[in-house]
Amino acid sequence: MKYMVIYLRVVLIMSALTGCYGKEKKTHDQVAGAEDIILVSMNAVAPAAERDKIKNIVSVANCISPQGSYSTMVHTAMDGYMYFRQEYNYKPEPFEAVIINDTTGYATDNPENVLPKEAVYTIRSHAFHNILLELPQRFHSFSMPDTVQKNKQSCYRIKATDELNNSASLFFDRASGRLSVLDIVNPGNRQETISIRFSDWKNTDQFILPHHIYIEQGGKMYVFDFSVIDINSPAFKKRIIRQGQ
Repeated sequence: MKYMVIYLRVVLIMSALTGCYGKEKKTHDQVAGAEDIILVSMNAVAPAAERDKIKNIVSVANCISPQGSYSTMVHTAMDGYMYFRQEYNYKPEPFEAVIINDTTGYATDNPENVLPKEAVYTIRSHAFHNILLELPQRFHSFSMPDTVQKNKQSCYRIKATDELNNSASLFFDRASGRLSVLDIVNPGNRQETISIRFSDWKNTDQFILPHHIYIEQGGKMYVFDFSVIDINSPAFKKRIIRQGQ
């Protein structure tokens, strides 16, 4: 029951690399398989030489949910570290957590207790811009792509498996090469799909990144409107909430 409380407090939404990844400059007219499409999508964000320079990403979003408005702050490092904080206009206490890697994390209100893997996955899924840059690490067992219509766009659809071994579907806009929609399973309710849509792509520190995220879950809509996206931010600082972290 303790961890059910954690799920309720986090607002969202649950709220491999192969040799071809060394190849650059492919376009969607040339793609043949899933790995090529994924590579094209990452190159649409930034070339590999620029992606390799990332040390951290800091983002702040103003958010809207059926319960009310709130803000989400995310600090990530490329070693898997993540700081997460949400503040709500409809309840007094914020939710704050530190994620050490893809399987280990702690909530600041009780740092002696390790979060369950489902809660870690839920929190890490808020690092939307990292997901775009880490598709081969966050997903595996990619299917052959097919072509479908998604939100009135012609997309390549790739079925995959996520870090919890749940099914996922990745939709790549054929015109731009970008990841357009990501459908994942809610780890708190495996009968429910969470659909994450990336939009309003802008140049940010030489990276083309989405500034609006729309999330549909269980017939409800959540919106993330980013006011800050900072690559290699001087404001980044790892927070320690547990000794030995």
